[in-house]
Amino acid sequence: MISSVTSAKDEPELLARMKVAARQIGYDQVLFAIEMRLPGAAPVQHIASGFDPVYRTLYQERAFVGVDPAVTHCRTSPKPLIWSEHMYGNESREMMEEARSYGLGHGLSLPVHRGSKVVSMLSLARDQPFQSDAERAMVLAAGNVLAHCLHVTSENLILPNALAKHTPRLSPREKECFLLVALGKSNWDIGKLLHISEASVAFHVQNVLRKMRVSTRTQAVAIGVTLGMIN
Repeated sequence: MISSVTSAKDEPELLARMKVAARQIGYDQVLFAIEMRLPGAAPVQHIASGFDPVYRTLYQERAFVGVDPAVTHCRTSPKPLIWSEHMYGNESREMMEEARSYGLGHGLSLPVHRGSKVVSMLSLARDQPFQSDAERAMVLAAGNVLAHCLHVTSENLILPNALAKHTPRLSPREKECFLLVALGKSNWDIGKLLHISEASVAFHVQNVLRKMRVSTRTQAVAIGVTLGMIN
């Protein structure tokens, strides 16, 4: 049941199979988030949520992501986090109370890290704690398998679309200039190769930096490689 998520053909099917797998191990609410970090730029993020949609809206409106201890933990640690009252500080007490009112009082979050670039988080939630040590061990083991299956599937199924939406649209001339920038060419060199003025090159390169929301050529090239704009 868990491994079936790897054969999902699109995100709705992936979410449906994820929900079924979560229910098999006793959890009626499940969320999966994946984040790809870009050098010198905001990360590309995507969430497939089976949490109560009203709570998800509330979570976004009140910017709970900034105080969510599960998110903070999973971004920095590869170890599972079993939810407890002790993980919430004063800044996240409101979030804890709201989560409990939507049946998200007990659960765990399981991170998967692929190097320093791609991080994902699977969260399983319900309104009851573990019933025994045996159930705790089973959920941790099964949840870890599900988290890794979702991570691998999402890298192939979800991240390409998320990256495509994040990739800036460059004009043909901007693409030409950008590829030559990636080869370490100066504006003068690019102008000679493309038979345009150095001022025109500077104009096109500046447009590339603006569209990529960076301030240096090095940052632009690093992001271009990550996004597949540069081979």
